[in-house]
Amino acid sequence: MCRAMLRLGLRLARCGCQLGTDSRRPAWVGVGWCVSPVRYSELALVIAVMFMAGSVAALPSQAASDQVDGPKFVRLIPLPPPRLAASARAYPGGGFEAQNLIDGVLRTEYASDSQGTNTFVELDFGRPTTIAGFKHVDRNDPATVAESELVFSDAASQPVATVAVVHTNTRAGTTWVALPAPVTAQRVRWRVTKLGPAGYRTVGGAEVGFFCPGQPEPWPRGVTIQTRLLRMLERKEADLVQPLELTLDYPYATPVMATVRVSRLAPQPVALSLGLHRLQLSLPKTDQTEELAIVVEALGQTLTSQRLIRAPVRPLDIYVLPHSHVDIGYTALQAEVEKKQNDNIDRALELIRATADYPVGARFKWNVEVLWPVDNYLRTAQPEKRQAFLAAVKTGHIGLDALYGNLLTGLCRPEELLRSVRYALQLSALTGVQIDSAMISDVPGYTWSLVSALSHAGIRYLSFAPNYFDRMGRTMVTWQNRPFWWRGPDGRSRLLCWCPSRGYALGHLLGPGDAL
Repeated sequence: MCRAMLRLGLRLARCGCQLGTDSRRPAWVGVGWCVSPVRYSELALVIAVMFMAGSVAALPSQAASDQVDGPKFVRLIPLPPPRLAASARAYPGGGFEAQNLIDGVLRTEYASDSQGTNTFVELDFGRPTTIAGFKHVDRNDPATVAESELVFSDAASQPVATVAVVHTNTRAGTTWVALPAPVTAQRVRWRVTKLGPAGYRTVGGAEVGFFCPGQPEPWPRGVTIQTRLLRMLERKEADLVQPLELTLDYPYATPVMATVRVSRLAPQPVALSLGLHRLQLSLPKTDQTEELAIVVEALGQTLTSQRLIRAPVRPLDIYVLPHSHVDIGYTALQAEVEKKQNDNIDRALELIRATADYPVGARFKWNVEVLWPVDNYLRTAQPEKRQAFLAAVKTGHIGLDALYGNLLTGLCRPEELLRSVRYALQLSALTGVQIDSAMISDVPGYTWSLVSALSHAGIRYLSFAPNYFDRMGRTMVTWQNRPFWWRGPDGRSRLLCWCPSRGYALGHLLGPGDAL
């Protein structure tokens, strides 16, 4: 039989028999884990030789053959920004134009002039273009998009396809869409079809992008990993763990189930689809520097891997300063704001009493951002509440900051700056507590003379906190979490200044707690 197989093999080799397919196309023969391409004439000779040796190598399984011969992973490649052809009317002021959607800058946004579900942009690629994917980054604003539609058309504006889009529906959220099938079109109209839960009508976005299909790949090895290892420990049940955030960028139209393996952790399954995927992991505390291996696997293949060096976390004390932002007449009528601030102080006094027997460091404390609410409270409160407030100040359970309000200091004359801390001096005399710090929130800039005015009143520290999103210039970018001494124009006075992370509104990101 071996001789017969050898004769068959040699005959196939001489004639280049197609074996049911094109003899010029490579076949794949697998031996163990090795895979080598051979032509069919070579394949016949190899089979014959193996029969002579008394063994036959196992041919690849149908699944493996399909994976190699028919790549299914199509990478989506960003297209150049199209030209803006038309749009719904933009929000007045010149800062929210539709062109911002395609300028490549996340800080700029398009917001329609309260057009709601009539908000649209029409874009032109300049020539017929194959489009396979879409990305939308929403505004960093409560005016979010819940659903939209893409209408693709040819050069004559005749529709060729319509695709419905369900959005992440979160502020600054990114929506990724792999189209059901690639579309060849020259123009595309994006229109909002459903508003977010708040129902705000000034919808739009920060960016939109489109993708064309690349060449098919046998495995999705274009996935990349970004790591963010927080230099902190958090308590989970009885253990101290270190947070690790992994961001997987998956640029393929075809989804795949993958497994993420990190040293010292159990494997983490993740369903990969077009876009970014963030995993929040917790590493056991370490007392020595160590190397971690991060591996992403799918379909029995390693798609990508990375090494991460981890050092022990240096212990830090973190001080949390709860306070309520004072915005007089902007978020509500003045009388409503006054009542809300009075209620905040009442609630703070309740929590101070309720936690009085807690361990040191766990007892509730409250900070008053500016002194306008204190002036109102002490003027209208019952005597027992007034005394409770003053007692809480004396014991350090309520902190006072020197400025009377969140002023636009650039509009103040020197005398107004000096008078802005006059009430702080009166309270210091009343309580016997030196007020040596000031806060100013939701204001993007501060006049230089403020340093001299505060220093003159014995103020040594200034916490300034603008918005963390729009209408604040470069203040956050330049100074966030970078403490510095600010010397006044007189050359002698100075303040130790700090711009906290995310400005004054971290509570909006954390959400309401049980106490509130």
